Amino acid sequence: MNFGVPIVKFREEWNEAKREHPNAILLFRMADHLEAFFDDAELLEKVLELRCTRWDNVPTAGFPTKHEHLIGRLKELGHTVGVYTPTEIGEYGTTGYKRAYAYEEK
Repeated sequence: MNFGVPIVKFREEWNEAKREHPNAILLFRMADHLEAFFDDAELLEKVLELRCTRWDNVPTAGFPTKHEHLIGRLKELGHTVGVYTPTEIGEYGTTGYKRAYAYEEK
């Protein structure tokens, strides 16, 4: 599995997002999917019965954006859900593309 960004760079982005929203399940919009990582992916596997896979040993789980109703299911279960959508992709450097995200709480 390859999301078009080096895993080291993505871990930095995810850690920063999780520091800003520690109690939310974070979903990253990646093409036509919403993807969760680390503990959030394992939670999706448990509560939504989604298959958790690995990306360079990082747990990941997600679903196509056409199934965004699953966000409503998470909210019904009492979870806060935040969706990160890339808003710009800057120049490619040694750690990958510099990306900016917009956060929206669902």
